[in-house]
Amino acid sequence: MSHVLFFLGSGVSFPSDMPSVSCLTECVFEKPMVHSHGIYFEAETEESPQERGKEGGSSSDEVPILRRFLDHVRRKIANTSDEEQAITYEELYHACQRVRQAERGEDPVSRVFTQQLSESLSLNESSPALLEVPDSYDEVSNLEYTADHAKSLIQGVVNSELDDEDCEIKGMHMIHEVIRDSDVERVTVATLNHDRLIERFLEGGNSEGKAHLYEDGFSEVRGEVRIHVPGQIFRSDEPNRVIKPHGSVDWYLAEKEMPPPQEDKEIVYVKHSDPSDKRNYELRGGNNETYTIIGAGPFFLTGEAKGLQYGDNIIGDMTNALTTSLADSDCVIVSGFGWKDKVMSKYLINYLRWNRDNKIVLLYPNGPLGSNLYSWEDFGYLSAFLWNFHKERVKPYQIVDSINKYMEDTHWKEVKKEI
Repeated sequence: MSHVLFFLGSGVSFPSDMPSVSCLTECVFEKPMVHSHGIYFEAETEESPQERGKEGGSSSDEVPILRRFLDHVRRKIANTSDEEQAITYEELYHACQRVRQAERGEDPVSRVFTQQLSESLSLNESSPALLEVPDSYDEVSNLEYTADHAKSLIQGVVNSELDDEDCEIKGMHMIHEVIRDSDVERVTVATLNHDRLIERFLEGGNSEGKAHLYEDGFSEVRGEVRIHVPGQIFRSDEPNRVIKPHGSVDWYLAEKEMPPPQEDKEIVYVKHSDPSDKRNYELRGGNNETYTIIGAGPFFLTGEAKGLQYGDNIIGDMTNALTTSLADSDCVIVSGFGWKDKVMSKYLINYLRWNRDNKIVLLYPNGPLGSNLYSWEDFGYLSAFLWNFHKERVKPYQIVDSINKYMEDTHWKEVKKEI
């Protein structure tokens, strides 16, 4: 067995201090935040940012307005949904994206939702829920401008909550065990989570304090930055990889400027060379170029446009790296993934179709449907697949679901003897 791939979802998998989806959604409406240089930060930790750009300074005046706007969006989603369930921050983010696209004429399907939202906002003029567009903006409506800032607020809140370098890391010992197995030449960890728990674990945040080198798709250190180079990620011989198809809290969008000043600034994704220096917005590269941070926070891939996002830019590169790694893997270990992301679910099922020797190990407690099957309510796509092996062109022995525990409660030796 030369290559083992872990596929870890955004569901409950690791008992760490990271907040739940419901907690993150609550924070979107409650956490004290300020706006500075186009990015939203936690108010208590906001330091004096370096002065740069035309929108310098810091203000929290617009945050209450944005939260009133998001509350309107939340109620509108609830009124148009057939299901009675809590609206998450990812759904709010997606709705704001739909509003922006509808205002630009890019999404006619969302136009009705946006029009109804606009009408409800106009009935509450005593408590404004729209920001006013600055004079420097051309042909942008107050609604589009507010939706754009609401997205940034959500990103800032989630980024602040998940960007915790001090929380305790638990439940990842199996990754350490697989890396140390002399029978395994390569280990890939693909996660849909935005936090840095996997990276911190590999950097030595484990019970043995053992660090493992890994590649994450960004370039080598270039001064104060590490850069995403499109189409050129994961080309080293490093056997351990971390792939994040949904982005990460330490990815930043930056304007690259070479000396002397150039007319058009290149937009690139970067990481700070020093993860503890994330409030530095003016970064120097290895050839005296500057990288000015203009955006921060993870990506939220939701709704009908998710399939398109998986093929675009840095997310497209990460998705391609995932499918390439799947094609090269002997075994895929899945835990914490809810199988509700149909695109990712199909990638996993296709992996089994590519080769009859390929196997997926499901590390979940069994659902109420009995042995070897999972709850329709919690794992609808997975349950449907397990009922229809013959139609899916997959052999039953390719699915190992006999362990009945999450990854944090399992050891590699238990998995290895089953495959």
